[in-house]
Amino acid sequence: MTLSEDTLLTQAIDLSRKEAIKDKLPDATEEQVERFLAQVERIEALEEYFEQYPEDKQRFSDILARANKALDYKQPYNIAVIGVTGAGKSTFINALLGDDVVVTRTVGSAATGTILTIFLDMPEAESQKAIVQYRNERNIRGLIYDFIQRYQSYELDSSWFNSQMDLGFANKIKTIEPQKKIAEAEIHESFEKSRETLTDIVEQYLNNNASSLQCEFFLDNPKDVEELKQLTDENSNLNGQKSNLNGQKSTRRIGLVESVTYRLHPILSNTETQTLQLPKNVCLVDLPGLDGTPLHNIIIRNGIKEADAVIYIQKPRMIGTGRDADLLSNVRKYISLEGSAESSESVFFVLNAVDDIKEDKIPANLAQDMYDQIEKFLPGYTTNPNLRHRGTEGKPYFLISAWAALQAQKALRGKQIENPNKYDSTKSSLGVKDGSDRRVLEASQIPNLVEELTNFARDRRIEGQIRDGKQAINSIVEALCSEFETEKLQLTDNEGTIHKQKNKKVKQMLEEQKQSLEDVVYEFRSNQLASIERWKQELDKEAKHICDLVDNELKKNMPLLWKEAGYSKWLRGGYPYRVNRAMAEYIVDRTQINLWKQIAIQVPRLAKYLIQLYSSSLESYKMAQKIATGCYDYQEVSVLELKIQKWIVSMQHTMVEVAGRIALTKMTDPACAFLTPDGKLEKRQLVDTLPKPPRQPNSNISDTDFNPFIAEVRKEYEPHVSDNCIIGLLNLYRYEMMLIFMN
Repeated sequence: MTLSEDTLLTQAIDLSRKEAIKDKLPDATEEQVERFLAQVERIEALEEYFEQYPEDKQRFSDILARANKALDYKQPYNIAVIGVTGAGKSTFINALLGDDVVVTRTVGSAATGTILTIFLDMPEAESQKAIVQYRNERNIRGLIYDFIQRYQSYELDSSWFNSQMDLGFANKIKTIEPQKKIAEAEIHESFEKSRETLTDIVEQYLNNNASSLQCEFFLDNPKDVEELKQLTDENSNLNGQKSNLNGQKSTRRIGLVESVTYRLHPILSNTETQTLQLPKNVCLVDLPGLDGTPLHNIIIRNGIKEADAVIYIQKPRMIGTGRDADLLSNVRKYISLEGSAESSESVFFVLNAVDDIKEDKIPANLAQDMYDQIEKFLPGYTTNPNLRHRGTEGKPYFLISAWAALQAQKALRGKQIENPNKYDSTKSSLGVKDGSDRRVLEASQIPNLVEELTNFARDRRIEGQIRDGKQAINSIVEALCSEFETEKLQLTDNEGTIHKQKNKKVKQMLEEQKQSLEDVVYEFRSNQLASIERWKQELDKEAKHICDLVDNELKKNMPLLWKEAGYSKWLRGGYPYRVNRAMAEYIVDRTQINLWKQIAIQVPRLAKYLIQLYSSSLESYKMAQKIATGCYDYQEVSVLELKIQKWIVSMQHTMVEVAGRIALTKMTDPACAFLTPDGKLEKRQLVDTLPKPPRQPNSNISDTDFNPFIAEVRKEYEPHVSDNCIIGLLNLYRYEMMLIFMN
């Protein structure tokens, strides 16, 4: 083959692959297709290298899998919806789609996990349908193998595993016992439930010929919809009767359902409703709710591993639970690229049931709890400029009511809502006084989430795939190059005079380049130090805002505190018409304790605000670009940005941790106390501003009655927040900034 023929063939192959990428990624621009193909070719070159040097591949297996996953354009892009059981995932998905288009899970504990996959790619001329995929023998053996591996430390007998799958095989599962005793009651119970579930699945497989079962269910056919509900409902008549090992059979088959794939018409958005729009190669995946069932755990973990993006949905009272931690650990492992805050863009945090939140049924520090949870598992998420304001009211998470949104959308389309009385109550909870369905939908925050998800699926996710694939490949290549350079130096350790002269010249050039880079860094640091006074003014404004938040929290608690004091042990002689000393001491003491608590909660906002100012300055200065340009060898700007972002996250963690202590150190000084060490009133002016008791014992007293008292309390603590905290944080900031520049 001639050179020109070879070139033409290469061009034809590239053109063919570009067309294949464009076909699978119809929303990609020509420029994105070019860059996507470039990274695909890079990973293919890596695979070829590892074929020649397989000993190098094992330690890069995880990051290589991440690169392959990001750049696999042939597979659908999976957006998994995950959460613990009871988070309302199915209702949430219907709210995103704008109607009851997906058969929701029924209340009850399912025998096995059913994965729901939803594509919005069905042409209007064709009927919407659900396609059921049943488990085959290979899949079932895989579940059993995972079960054996999970409990292998208890020495399970697995000699029967490769035998024929028949009633004897099912009996082996049912009667298998660990040879080593399981001491923990919870683990033993989990073992027994898993064993029972797997036995049930094998029996269903033996009782039913999966190849003869109905696979397609048309959603415009009521009979098909009812049969699909019967099939996927653990408590239906179809699934109610279990078979036994004596030959008695049943029609039960829920355990055979591996997944249900919905092919739906996209419900087009209009002026009143906005529904999720997905490209043809993007799908929603509804994973089973995490409920402690080991089999569910396996299915969920595998589902997250296969996912490209995640919508993590939870109830307010579930924040910080052990099950949340387990799910989020898997999200961090399989979805967010280690060290890359940008890759976390594919994770969406959603708190469901905003109508409950309006009724004060949630923890008092909801926002802080969510920030802490997000930062714990995805460091840098809440400070990333593209993520920290993506949610409700500028937060990094969405606060929604899926049920309210779904009912409002049905009402707007003239359809029957589920529970009119509950819907009316929800309107009140959401603060929709005029009863407008459109206002309910807006208050549910679902339209804002739908817009963000649609934009992500149509625009940013392709860019994210290219970025994540490139970063993963870069990390492998850089590690290999570094090792190569180290080996090269070891082999050329005894070089002659000419080489030494060359090395001396190279060393001199590197020193000059290093000095030039240091000048860039010191210039930025000098600018930052010169801005301290201006930042102090900005921080003072934020400090006053923090004091307003503290005041509001104190004021909300005062009527309850007043009631506790008024009906306490000091009222044995009847209802008082003035604030007696015992009441005053009680109120002032509890107010001071609550003040300390609020100071510890709110003052760290100062640290976060200071870090935001610093981060914005770094971005404006284009530090990463200047360093990359000034380096002697080629440096990837995105890699430098990741390193800088990592330093900023570490800096913020330190400053947030210290911020609360700075305030409390002064506030808890005996000289600033509201009471003396023996519990006597120290600051009489606080008592003088307390409201007088109402003339009737059962009369209500409002939080506004305490405005003078709260104002007097503020005089005591505001100087510490506005002066001591700011000065302390700025001093700490100077020190932390110096450490970063030393790096």
